[in-house]
Amino acid sequence: MINVWASLIYLAYFVVFGAIMLLAWGFARNLFLNAFGVSVSVLVLSQAVLRAFGTDVDSWLWSIHIVFLLAIATGLGFRSMRSWPGGLQVNLGAITNLWIPLAIILCFTAYHVVVGPYTEIPSDYWERLGNVTEQLEVIRKGVFPPYQSLDVLMDDKLYVPFLHATVAEQLGMLPLWLTSSATHVLTLCFLLGTYFFALKVGAPIRLTPAMREFAAILTVVLTVLISGVASFSYVRYYAYFPHIINATLLYAVVVLYLDYLSEEEWSTVNLLLLFVFFLTMILINKQEALMALVLIAGLTCWSFLRHFFFHVGSSLVLMKRARSSMTAVSILALLAVCATLWLKEPGPLGAPHLIDLGNYISILEGLLIANPSMRVWD
Repeated sequence: MINVWASLIYLAYFVVFGAIMLLAWGFARNLFLNAFGVSVSVLVLSQAVLRAFGTDVDSWLWSIHIVFLLAIATGLGFRSMRSWPGGLQVNLGAITNLWIPLAIILCFTAYHVVVGPYTEIPSDYWERLGNVTEQLEVIRKGVFPPYQSLDVLMDDKLYVPFLHATVAEQLGMLPLWLTSSATHVLTLCFLLGTYFFALKVGAPIRLTPAMREFAAILTVVLTVLISGVASFSYVRYYAYFPHIINATLLYAVVVLYLDYLSEEEWSTVNLLLLFVFFLTMILINKQEALMALVLIAGLTCWSFLRHFFFHVGSSLVLMKRARSSMTAVSILALLAVCATLWLKEPGPLGAPHLIDLGNYISILEGLLIANPSMRVWD
């Protein structure tokens, strides 16, 4: 029974509260992904602020509930004063048939009940559980250590482990015994995020609604069956890690940016959410945040090519966005390359993943390429 309560807590704080906040403001577009992003951002960014000042842990518990309640009350009040016509506009076409997400939930829940979480020895799960135990000690002391260094505040061993530790402390259980609940809910969020992301990406394709839904279901199935690194299944091995939370946030960030590139009616709320979600990703784990930048750069290049080389679309607003985005990405990419070369530590850059062709052909000294002897994902 305690695992049921733990699952409900994870569900409430990772999805439900964020959904209520967005609905209170009348913002129902891409509801699931944005609700997950808002919830996680409140939980993580509030930690970062309070950790920077070394406040007590109870202040964090109070702050997240105050933020949630104030946001909901403010949204409802603002909508009431503005008397928005028509009430809340929920895009049922984007939500699609609710039986499909429900089927995903039921199927994965049945699977998870049978096989349980991945806790084999040895595996990185135990290292992550150790991080949770460290944060449990912080909670029991009642005060965040006075972290002042930016490097320390951006450590991925802090934020998500602290959330796991908080749930365990509130229920009076060791984190080990709540692993099943944590991995169950967070993996479900990732799989549902995969489904809604696939629907969004497939929207411009000339398919019937039934075919788009089938393609999204197939995406979820293949993600479960084949997504991973080497012999490690992503949804099994990484279910307790910060990475799976960031992977769902990655979907949210890309969907928001896709809307920016393809929708003329793009509000500043989307821009705010995009910035907040990306900042949250950086704090949780920099790896997925860098992946988000790569995808944004790729989408920007493709949008620019579509408008100015293939002449697809005639919207002046979208063409202007594509041009300005391409300019910004080009400048930032150039600065990133220069900064990497300027600030790099002495010795080979990126070894063994990168090799200097100058080692083989002297005239090409300084030209780096990916090491062809390594695996593609390395």
